[in-house]
Amino acid sequence: MTPKFLSTKKMAVYLGYHPDFLRKNMGLLFFEGEHYFKPPGTRTLRWNVDKMTAWVMGQRISHEAKCVIDKILG
Repeated sequence: MTPKFLSTKKMAVYLGYHPDFLRKNMGLLFFEGEHYFKPPGTRTLRWNVDKMTAWVMGQRISHEAKCVIDKILG
């Protein structure tokens, strides 16, 4: 059974990306409350496995990411 949430390091291994890729794309491709969460009282992030799997498979792009892309492409 796959857990619902993973740490940054475990999510990177699960997806086949480097942890820095996940961190550098926070706020660009991945958004707090949708792709990742910060549990109260901790400094660690928890990534939503379902949302990140959908992102990798190209099934869904977040509204925020679409706005960023639209701005870049004009």
